[in-house]
Amino acid sequence: MCASFDVLIKKASIVDGKGGKPFHGSVGVIGEKIAAVGNVKGDAYREINGSELVVCPGFIDTHSHADSNILRYPKADSLVMQGITTVLGGNCGMSTAPINNLYSSMFAFVNEWWHDAEPEKPSPPPFLPLDKYGVIIEEKLGLSIDWQTFDEFLSRVEKTGTSVNYAPLVGHGTIRTAVMGDDFKRTATRSEVEEMGEYVDRAMQSGAFGISTGVDYLPGEYADKSEIIELLKIAKRYHGIHAPHLRHVHIHWSSDDQDECGTGIYHGPLEDAWVGRHRGLLEGIEVSREAKIPLHIVHLDNVFRIPQPHPDSLEEAASKATLDIVDEAIKGGLDVTFNVIVCPPTDISGAKPLINEFWKSRNTNLIWINLLGKEEFLEKIRTEEFREKIKEVSASGRLTIGITHTKADPYWMNRFRILRCKNKEYEGKTLVEIALRRNTEPLDTLFDMLIDDPETLWLQN
Repeated sequence: MCASFDVLIKKASIVDGKGGKPFHGSVGVIGEKIAAVGNVKGDAYREINGSELVVCPGFIDTHSHADSNILRYPKADSLVMQGITTVLGGNCGMSTAPINNLYSSMFAFVNEWWHDAEPEKPSPPPFLPLDKYGVIIEEKLGLSIDWQTFDEFLSRVEKTGTSVNYAPLVGHGTIRTAVMGDDFKRTATRSEVEEMGEYVDRAMQSGAFGISTGVDYLPGEYADKSEIIELLKIAKRYHGIHAPHLRHVHIHWSSDDQDECGTGIYHGPLEDAWVGRHRGLLEGIEVSREAKIPLHIVHLDNVFRIPQPHPDSLEEAASKATLDIVDEAIKGGLDVTFNVIVCPPTDISGAKPLINEFWKSRNTNLIWINLLGKEEFLEKIRTEEFREKIKEVSASGRLTIGITHTKADPYWMNRFRILRCKNKEYEGKTLVEIALRRNTEPLDTLFDMLIDDPETLWLQN
């Protein structure tokens, strides 16, 4: 048999990606390429009945951290099974290269192995010295970190192979760490910024699509606008983009202690706990305009925070006001795009076991709880002393539950809705509704629910 095609998908609903309406037809494939679309005639070695299927180009994930795992899982099953065939990686100022001796704790997935490797430590450092942890990382993750430059990392990915197209960004935070090491809690010197610029230049020559910034956390929090602008100008020369995780996207609480860092902490004016997200959007637009570089805002969110319970109409108005800021920047000549993270409030796939927010918490301020076994933790949560210790963390502005800060958001207990629980009366109700019914404080309500049913599922609204 001499077939016209290797694969022929027949009678499908086709979305060709050109912006037009779906149409019915067939798709013929020869080798690894689409050879014909529409009214296709001919035989094939394999025919697929697409009468109840949609054929479309692969989806592009414009905000991905897949590069953190691409060497461990090169087949990228979780992406491909969603139809994602291209990822823009290295977001939020964090890329896997370039590095010197320090490797990001995020990329090392420390919560998977930290307490086994060093049970005496209450929490991991934000960056791991490879001369100390390189062997441990290889043992725990099966990952040998044998690259330093951006080009070397891309070569490693190419050698390993991957089932998706990988469009890399170089992370400003990663570069800042490579230059400044542990001494990053300050403004960079002129010579340090110049060295960072050399890293950006080499990364762009190696194939980076642009530079990402993450000034919402370490080490990017300490970078001033002039540092970022200078680096953006270098990326601009190579027709790159600026993809920022804006300042104060996460809800934080201010600390005057420069040595205190972690989830829920920032160093700056206290009022930024409420207005910082708005200032962050203006800053992202300003530095991009100054550098004359296209701006792609990652996970854009409503920058006008309304903590108290409010109607949907008010949320809609605040969201429109946020988009007005973006529109004004576009009218002013700046090339601006953005993406958003959408999680329908009724989608149970976004639910988490209640116990994950505490015993398995990634919150730096609660990581000492991870040292306990599950049963020991559930036993301790019965004691007033243990409860008070967690309440003190909350009162000091150091507690985040999920992505909600209990100090910066005084109505945090309204954000969580119970989806599945041993006590069926709680299902569908918010935490504050349950607390009012039980006549207990919200944190005590949480503790009691952990004891009654630690596998309770809840969803953050």
